[in-house]
Amino acid sequence: MQVKSKMVISALLQRTKQCFWKGWQDLDPSVRRRWFVLTGVGFAFACSLMAALSLIGQHLEQVGALSWERNALLWLEAHLPLPLSSAVWAQAPGYSHFIIPLLVLAAGWSAWTYRPLQALSVVVGYVGIKLIVQVGWTVWHRERPDDIANGLLSPGFLNAFPSGHAAQTVFCYGLLAAFWFHASASRAERALAVLCVVLLQFMVVAGRIRMGAHWPSDILAGTLIGAAWLAAVLIALHRSRAS
Repeated sequence: MQVKSKMVISALLQRTKQCFWKGWQDLDPSVRRRWFVLTGVGFAFACSLMAALSLIGQHLEQVGALSWERNALLWLEAHLPLPLSSAVWAQAPGYSHFIIPLLVLAAGWSAWTYRPLQALSVVVGYVGIKLIVQVGWTVWHRERPDDIANGLLSPGFLNAFPSGHAAQTVFCYGLLAAFWFHASASRAERALAVLCVVLLQFMVVAGRIRMGAHWPSDILAGTLIGAAWLAAVLIALHRSRAS
């Protein structure tokens, strides 16, 4: 049974690879170049934006303009109707081990249906958002808050700005929702796709804030940079398709 399962998986992977390369070879070289150039420009823009936001945030903290965030966290802890145990589950969709299987399925299905640029957009997009967040962490070594649960749920070995959970949630689920939106002609389905992204982002953000894992500005920056990278990837894919 185990050998048969391995054979089936191997056959599926081989077929997916063949479909990807068939779709890739059918693309005009100018289309492929256009996608690479637009995606590269978008990545450079997102990295630059991330670095700028980090420098601005660092300056604001130095002049005391972000001192309100500690009181805001304590206020949210007291008034947010979300128990700490529930917050741990609420922010779970933002973890990579939830996101990666969905992206693997999306990339595999895209390759299987002869849409190589869409498959590449999934893979490059996910790697890209990880690198963009790393830019922020490198520019500004901001410490995470320790006001809630004595900081036990806030990993001190990682920098706070921006929130990687917020960034990859809005990007990854936003990308999948965009594929759904593009494939459906139903207004109800399109509205549901957008609503799913909004709800997931709200859940993850509320969970991270309630756990005290990030400052509010970390969440805002993560959401902004994830949305910016999502827009860049979708623009590159759309314009390449149009050409």
